[in-house]
Amino acid sequence: MTYSDLEWSPSGLHSPDAYLLRSCEPDRERILEHYPAAVAQRLRAEYLARFQREPSDATPGALSKIGRVNVWLRDIHRQLKRSRPDVAYNADEIELRAGIAADFCLRAGYTGAIGYCLGRGVAPPNGRHMTRESIHARLCDRSWWRRAMRRTYTRGSENAFRWAGFVHRHAMPYITDDGVKLHKENKQRSRAMLAEMQVVNEQGELFSVAELAEKSVSNPKLRRGELMCRVRGFEETAKVADHAAVFLTMTAPSCYHARHVSGDANERFRGLAVHAAQRWLAKMWARARAKLARLSIYCYGIRVVEPHHDGTPHWHALLWTAKHNVDMLCRVIRDHWLSEHADEPGAQEHRFKRIDIDATKGSAIGYVSKYVAKSIDGHAVGEDLDEGDQTGLDGLAAAERIEAWARTYGIRQFQQLGGPSVTVWRELRRLRDPLDQGAPEELEKARQCAEAGQWAEFIAVLGGISRCRRGLVRLFKEPARAPNRWGEPAPDKIAGVSCNQRTVRTRVHVWTLIRCFSRRPGASPPDLGPVSITVRDRSDPGEHPPNQQPPPAMLPAALDRGTSLYE
Repeated sequence: MTYSDLEWSPSGLHSPDAYLLRSCEPDRERILEHYPAAVAQRLRAEYLARFQREPSDATPGALSKIGRVNVWLRDIHRQLKRSRPDVAYNADEIELRAGIAADFCLRAGYTGAIGYCLGRGVAPPNGRHMTRESIHARLCDRSWWRRAMRRTYTRGSENAFRWAGFVHRHAMPYITDDGVKLHKENKQRSRAMLAEMQVVNEQGELFSVAELAEKSVSNPKLRRGELMCRVRGFEETAKVADHAAVFLTMTAPSCYHARHVSGDANERFRGLAVHAAQRWLAKMWARARAKLARLSIYCYGIRVVEPHHDGTPHWHALLWTAKHNVDMLCRVIRDHWLSEHADEPGAQEHRFKRIDIDATKGSAIGYVSKYVAKSIDGHAVGEDLDEGDQTGLDGLAAAERIEAWARTYGIRQFQQLGGPSVTVWRELRRLRDPLDQGAPEELEKARQCAEAGQWAEFIAVLGGISRCRRGLVRLFKEPARAPNRWGEPAPDKIAGVSCNQRTVRTRVHVWTLIRCFSRRPGASPPDLGPVSITVRDRSDPGEHPPNQQPPPAMLPAALDRGTSLYE
């Protein structure tokens, strides 16, 4: 019997093991009765599989095998109880509880609000410019509580289910089905909200936010196109500079992985969350970049974050550097990746992998295009593979689950390494008309390159690959006109670009966000001059009546793919 078997039956075990399982049955069932039938059955199967795999330990004072398995089950139960999966995957329940929390904090004052926040397992607001008043204002806001509960409860539930064996290639790859379903619902709500929103400027010009979003990098096709445009520009720049390309795969240590490639539980897993693995990867990369900077080794390219089948992140990086620096670049990164947990089995073979790209055999774009498409929209990916093995998904389904994984855990999927600022590139693309004759020549050339989508020429205009980050064209910012909604000093806002002490504004209008639909019956539209709209009232107390009753009982659900564990 394996962890994937849904039938709970200790038959076949020799009598001492069967006796141990029967003796712990009352306590085990007392814990499992808190969960829907499908979840409880999966936990029973995982419990039995772990018990069968656990070796006996005759060390004096050591826990028995049944004791270790019981500790695992109690830890899972404690984590699930804290993360509230019955709330995490229920958008209506989160909305209701967010309203209750905001109303309570409004009446309780600052100290009571902080205690209430900690009692719900949610981290209080914390920031460098936050004050006592602004923190309390956040805690009295329903939207802040909605985001905080989604983030805390959903991530906690996903990490607990990942540890419990629900997330792997033979069950639910990358993320649970409930996590995918919640992500779809959030996207649908976002699209509905954007359809109801418009922006108007001081001249009365009105635009739909949904239409503007389709023309920005929020559109997956445009996002993928811009990323590939930059990768192609880096490759063209490298050909001119005679630089070499290398494709690297960097993985977290085994103690961060919940499952083996086969889907069996990893005996070295320490119950660490997905974000712990991502922080470890970022820490190693920061140390490697610092070492490369001390060695005066400059590299540029793109980094892609992908999940393994069990949700553990790993990195792919396509980097270019001078040919005589390639070996040292890879050696520095490899040494840092093996600076911790180097004695783990397979660390030397799997922690860091290198592929030298031969330009005579193919383009470097081919190495990264699959990972970019797989993490955005699954375009031309075909069948999904993880570490060479099939996950049973096609490219579109895998992309959907990977996107849900990244949004749930708040992981940045793509990052440009080196090269010019993409924000400057995007600001220059706002300028559709040629600049006047008094503008610097370099600024006009940069604008033309940005408008034509020529990333390599854009790098050359800004001073070359080693100087373009601090090149002639930079962002121009101006102080915010008013504090933010919490009464704190707002950060400087982008207003345009500057070159040779000459400033060109790229944002000339002041846009106001408005709603074109109202939930409140009989609401009358405000007087906004030539624009006739209705503003949605978010403070209607009738939308969320104060109800502090416990959540409804969790109903059983099947474990078939596509169904919900918590209905």
